[in-house]
Amino acid sequence: MRKSYLIEKEFPWARPYPIDASRLPPNYTGLDSKKVFEIFKSKWKPLEKNKFEKNEEFKQRIKNLIIDASPISSNVDYAFLLEFHPEYDANTERYIINKFCDNGILSTNESNLIICRTTTAESNRRNYVASNAFGATTNVTEVYTKDIGIAFSKNSTFANRLFTKEGKINGYYFSDNFPLSIEKAKYLQKYRIGVLFIGRFINANIAYNSSTITPTINKPYSSLTEIYAPSFEPKQVVYYVIQTGEILSKKVF
Repeated sequence: MRKSYLIEKEFPWARPYPIDASRLPPNYTGLDSKKVFEIFKSKWKPLEKNKFEKNEEFKQRIKNLIIDASPISSNVDYAFLLEFHPEYDANTERYIINKFCDNGILSTNESNLIICRTTTAESNRRNYVASNAFGATTNVTEVYTKDIGIAFSKNSTFANRLFTKEGKINGYYFSDNFPLSIEKAKYLQKYRIGVLFIGRFINANIAYNSSTITPTINKPYSSLTEIYAPSFEPKQVVYYVIQTGEILSKKVF
């Protein structure tokens, strides 16, 4: 109890989610995902695969590896605020949430993960002159983005209930809704509705994904977007009013 109090006092951003609360503190946004990523990244070295190590040997080595990720604990629940934006549908009197999330891959080459973004940690833009084999030149805009998120198994009950895969897309769609009267929705127009994933950390692994756009003479734009996501095990989704902390709906899996 004393240790927990000292950790929360020194690292207020790492406070566990108040799991039994009927209302959240005003302007509550859960864990600071940038700081969580930095902590996990600092513990990453033992989880890297040696180039002389076979896949099965690596999996066995890290299977029971204990990583101290203080002040983060694997024994309490935490919340992450997702980059989801609920839209109100007056016909059904419901808030509708549809959001794309990426596939994720671990250093073990396991790819049965979903990554959902929580924030952007870095974004840079530069311009340069490029030419092709025929001597044509153009000004190219290059953008680099580093996003942070959370990664979880696509085979979990949470994912099976809330995520769908459509066609051949390289990822999954979060799809959910919750009821709210038109009168209440009108009142909440001036507020932001937040979406929290509540759960626990299962290990110190970090999932990864990236996407690129290659420039051409006709489309002189290039980009690299990388996303890093600590492994998480969500068990609950909470919809709430960020400014006031009022919980509008929650679902436990």
